[in-house]
Amino acid sequence: MKAKRFILKITAMILISFALVTSCRKDNQAPGYSYFVSKELAVSYNQGYINALIDVVSISVPDVGSFKPLVASDVKIYSLVYKTTVNGKQVNASGLVCVPSTPGSYPVLKGSACGAGPSAALLKKETVPGG
Repeated sequence: MKAKRFILKITAMILISFALVTSCRKDNQAPGYSYFVSKELAVSYNQGYINALIDVVSISVPDVGSFKPLVASDVKIYSLVYKTTVNGKQVNASGLVCVPSTPGSYPVLKGSACGAGPSAALLKKETVPGG
């Protein structure tokens, strides 16, 4: 009876040790994204500069001033290149993504493709990680 308990304890210790060793191993490979090609930091702006730009644009387009209270952080703007299909051919497309420097819940402008641009009517609060 003691021998069975001893074997069970040893077996349990080996299994637990194996589980700990294999689960704590770090995999240095980054996850693969089949559509992602590259990213590059294009520019970053601090909050004061963004507010100054809004002030200047508001002179000729007063509605732009309504965005000023939404500026709560510096931003980093990244250029992304990704794969897509156009007319049955795979091509590389690119776009810009603005990432706030401070994590939080931010309004997100969502626009459509083909140059239609974002619409203030499509503002929606989303939690965004800081960059």
